Amino acid sequence: MWCHVRLFWAVFFPLYAAFLIIKCVHGHTLCFKFKHFLFSVFIDNEPLITESVSHSLKIQQEMRERIEQMTTIIPRSSPSTVFPPPVTRDVSSSSPERYSGESSCGGFLLQCALVFNRSPQSFPSDGSRISYIVGLLNGKALRWAEARFKDPLDFGCSFQSFLNEFRMTFSQEPDTTSRSRRLWNLRQGVRSVAEYAIDFRTLAASSGWDACALKSAFFQSLNDSVKDELTMVEEPTELNDLILLAIKVDNRLRERRRQRGRSTVVDGTFYRARPVVEPGEAEPMQLGRARLSAAEKRRRRESDLCLYCGSPDHFVVACPFKAFEPGAGAATRGGPSDEGNPMGRSLSSKSPRFALPAVIQVNQDSLELSALVDSGCEQNLIDKSLVSQLNIKTVRLEAPIRVTALDGRGLHTITHQTESVQLIISGNHHEMISFFVFPSPNPPIVLGFKWLQLHNPHLNWTQGRVEAWSPECLSSCLQSAVPHRPSSLPAPQKEADLTDLGNVPREYHDLREVFSKNHALSLPPHRPYDCAINLLAGASLPSSRLYNISRPERQAMERYINESLRAGIIRHSSSPLGAGFFFVGKKDGTLRPCIDYRGLNQITVKNRYPLPLLSSAFETVQGMTVFSKLDLRNAYHLVRIRQGDEWKTAFKTPLGQFEYLVISSSCRDLPRSDQPSVDHSYRQSRYQPPQLSIWYEA
Repeated sequence: MWCHVRLFWAVFFPLYAAFLIIKCVHGHTLCFKFKHFLFSVFIDNEPLITESVSHSLKIQQEMRERIEQMTTIIPRSSPSTVFPPPVTRDVSSSSPERYSGESSCGGFLLQCALVFNRSPQSFPSDGSRISYIVGLLNGKALRWAEARFKDPLDFGCSFQSFLNEFRMTFSQEPDTTSRSRRLWNLRQGVRSVAEYAIDFRTLAASSGWDACALKSAFFQSLNDSVKDELTMVEEPTELNDLILLAIKVDNRLRERRRQRGRSTVVDGTFYRARPVVEPGEAEPMQLGRARLSAAEKRRRRESDLCLYCGSPDHFVVACPFKAFEPGAGAATRGGPSDEGNPMGRSLSSKSPRFALPAVIQVNQDSLELSALVDSGCEQNLIDKSLVSQLNIKTVRLEAPIRVTALDGRGLHTITHQTESVQLIISGNHHEMISFFVFPSPNPPIVLGFKWLQLHNPHLNWTQGRVEAWSPECLSSCLQSAVPHRPSSLPAPQKEADLTDLGNVPREYHDLREVFSKNHALSLPPHRPYDCAINLLAGASLPSSRLYNISRPERQAMERYINESLRAGIIRHSSSPLGAGFFFVGKKDGTLRPCIDYRGLNQITVKNRYPLPLLSSAFETVQGMTVFSKLDLRNAYHLVRIRQGDEWKTAFKTPLGQFEYLVISSSCRDLPRSDQPSVDHSYRQSRYQPPQLSIWYEA
């Protein structure tokens, strides 16, 4: 079939083409004849042509149906969207602020480095980078560049050499020691933990401390309220987790303080908010204190702060400074005494004023009160009502002193000065002092700049306590702290008179002070043979943990800590170290405190001081018939830790972290550390018969 169709069209098309050519060339006559010929061809092949056309129409219909089926099965899709290629644009970085050399250069150089990284094609050479940095200098930094680079076309150094010299000139923290010292002394204070953590992370990033030391330093620098809550849960293993936990605890504590004064229904009980009392006129002699502005009053009300002192821990009706009555001692007010706090914590550690617990003694009378430490006050002041109450004798001044405020306004004229009275600060600092009489009911005593100059104490302004006294105070002012004696009791006898010498031979009675327990418990002065704690070079600081203690052990620990604080042999610490504290039983059934110094001992240089041999001690006493054994009371505590090494002896307890000022019985090479003091005492003694020899048993 297909063969016939193809043959027909193969014959027909050439003939039809020839017909068209003849028509154009020879005219209609010949064209008519050729047309008649074509017609006869069609007539002869009519069946074949009809069949061919029918078959073509059938194929066309089948093709149309198939196309329609394919259109139904495949949904019509929209033409694909052609996205244009991404256009990259150069972000124009703003130029860093001009650097004058007044602050550290680290941030300025970092901003310049970002500009170089974003546009490297703009700074192809070292000279172009140096020129860019020099162009941003002004002030003394520009004067340095002007003196350093004479030729602006040739700087004469590489870019790295320029950076090293620039950092050496303008970096305010050239080594990690200063950064570590700043991190060590950093405290949360009145800031939130979230705000404080920013400063801590900034210093920690460049301190070089390991993770364990950073955790200990961060925990120790927090406020006591946050640390108390953190000790109730398991300590996180990572520093970041500890910081996040501390932030949550601090936020909750602050939220609770804000809600404290609001009316709340708890368990069906209605708690009424405490009333807020408006403060009256400004108290006389409130140094540096002016009346609150309306904005400050509104801020304190909205933040639930005390309207008098600004503390978040109480309201104005319970403010310890507002409610203080001059002349009312601790026993009269029923407040707790500071016997267990001899290092001098102020009455309110979060108060904006630095006040120390004090006792003033006049003749047979004594009174506990609060003494304000004010470096802005030139002299030492006492309230005139307190002078009248204690019958303190006064002397009229030949030249009255005019007291002025900071703005030059006259406040008062001082006309009288007291005779010397005994003042006891922090339980163990005794002195004879004279005050200028001034109307100052709150506080009744002000220790001014003269007092700070004389005693030069190391004050912890954040914690509100005396960290240490001057070397002169250690030898003359500090004594063993004793409980406060009520004013109704007679004056105590001298300490030497109270020493029991019943079991001491008469030949030693002239050495009465040697057998005094209180004298042995007091803090000794620094001497040439102070115990030095030298750490191995490059050693990492160790860490320790808190030990679980029983109820009897906790009572013994509190007694030991309080007695040691009163004696001045330990003090509060903010050291990055912190050894564990526990007890071991003694033969007599009592408990002996021990400190886990194993980590510290491993990184401490060993002491090689020679110790006497036991055999030589027996050889020297052969043939003797009379022997005397004298107990060296508190032997280890008679030797001070070398100044600057106290932080290495830090230990932590549930009551807080402390550090020793004297040798601890848990230190490494304890006999070798104490033996130099024994040898020195023996050489200085006037009792040195040739047949007597001393052997010291550790």
